[in-house]
Amino acid sequence: MMMLPTANVVMPIGSIMAERFLYLPSVGFCVVAAQGLRWLGAAVGRRVGTERGRAVAAWVLPVAVVAGFAGRAYARNADWHDELSLWKSAMTATPESFKAHKGYANALLAAGQNEAGVDAAIAQGEAARAILEQKPLAPERQDNTLYQDLGFYYRTKGAFLAQRGRAAEAKEYYGKSVAVLERAREVDRWVNEASREKSLRSGWAAGDIRDVGNHRVYLQLGLSALAAGNYTEAESAGRWMQHIAPQEAMAYQITGAAQYDLGRQREAAVQFLEGLVLDPNDAEAWGDLQKCFTALGMPGAMTPASGGGYQLDGGSADVQEALKEAFIALANGFEAAKRPDDAQQVRDLAEKRYGMPAEIFSPPAK
Repeated sequence: MMMLPTANVVMPIGSIMAERFLYLPSVGFCVVAAQGLRWLGAAVGRRVGTERGRAVAAWVLPVAVVAGFAGRAYARNADWHDELSLWKSAMTATPESFKAHKGYANALLAAGQNEAGVDAAIAQGEAARAILEQKPLAPERQDNTLYQDLGFYYRTKGAFLAQRGRAAEAKEYYGKSVAVLERAREVDRWVNEASREKSLRSGWAAGDIRDVGNHRVYLQLGLSALAAGNYTEAESAGRWMQHIAPQEAMAYQITGAAQYDLGRQREAAVQFLEGLVLDPNDAEAWGDLQKCFTALGMPGAMTPASGGGYQLDGGSADVQEALKEAFIALANGFEAAKRPDDAQQVRDLAEKRYGMPAEIFSPPAK
């Protein structure tokens, strides 16, 4: 009964084994063990002739058992020294657990943030994937965080190779990163569909259901697709990230970078402006916006600001039009994501900071 809260019977909790799950059940075990040791000590004591001997014998066994457990606890403390030692011990104890290999991979990368650390993390991540995919799993039993991690490891390895001038090998790793992150996207799409079906069964109207997902999947996929030169895939990932997490400035950065490399600099400029509305201190976005304006024959559209950073040329009709498009697209994106309050904040910002009339925005989606 004491294991019921963590037994995945009343409610799935996403994990089947952990030391912390034994805290409550161990109360009953300790009571039974104490009574058993008391009985056993007394039984041994009765076989000793003297009263003093019986008293000593009754305590020897319980003390020995407690000392043994204390020694084991002390030895176990070394495993909790840091993330690396903890996950290494977990992997040794449960070598067939993909979660143990996944955790060890993350710890290896954190402990050695260099190419050797990335190689070690890749080895453990691939071991975890082999365990996870030993048998075909239904989407609901797959783990897209493992695929995210592997995608990041592969892209990082590719970056190290590119720095050393090994472009062909770098491209191979970028391709592997995109491929494994596409697996993560498959799982995430299943989660969204399952959520939608559940909402429909609960009586929600189809038009009122908000799409859900892990935006980090699309962040990693977009970055890896950009590195691989797959700009269409990168744009698609950035667009969906905008849909499920319109508040994330990186979604617009990824989409804009893909559009720029596809030769659509005007669209890219609007994307970068959307991102800058959300994060006006993003130096990389300002730099990319400057590239767009230069490519469009508008090198003076941005000027350094007196307090640092940049400012837009308020007298340029082209700049004002692009900024208006950015605000409209951003507000509509929040509406499409079923976040009307955020959409209204965008409209208010456009009016208060840039004097844009409310009439430029399309009516909120019904």
